Amino acid sequence: MTRDDIEFDVSFGYWYNFLNEKFYSRWDLVFNLVQLIGGSAAAAGVMAGSSALVAASGVALAVCAALSLAWQPGIKAERHCNAKKDFLDLKGCMLSLSDAELAKECAALQKGEAGMPSLNVPALNMTRRALGDAYDFKAMTGWQRFVMRLSS
Repeated sequence: MTRDDIEFDVSFGYWYNFLNEKFYSRWDLVFNLVQLIGGSAAAAGVMAGSSALVAASGVALAVCAALSLAWQPGIKAERHCNAKKDFLDLKGCMLSLSDAELAKECAALQKGEAGMPSLNVPALNMTRRALGDAYDFKAMTGWQRFVMRLSS
């Protein structure tokens, strides 16, 4: 690998983790809002004596809590935030590292938290844009564009 390839990988690692952090933190926010609204609706249902509202709220809370516990978007967002910071720190000290040291540090960071595979191409395009290559973008599928919109 050339120095340029390694520097590209460092920049890609930053943008990939940036998008994943945003994606997971937004889902964490959605789950928290559903739980907040569901809890309020259950309380209102109890006060109004509406067993249907209490039951519907309970189901929504249970499903949301199960998804949140199984998927753990808040924890994943924090891990990607830390990885993003690590790539940014590595980018800041790139000039003081040899090619071999830089490649070793970059490879160690790439072994971190796996993210959404659908964010690979958006992160690639963001990396190319950040490095000044505004013309060599890879086409995204509809799903990749959707996931990117959730992440940015």
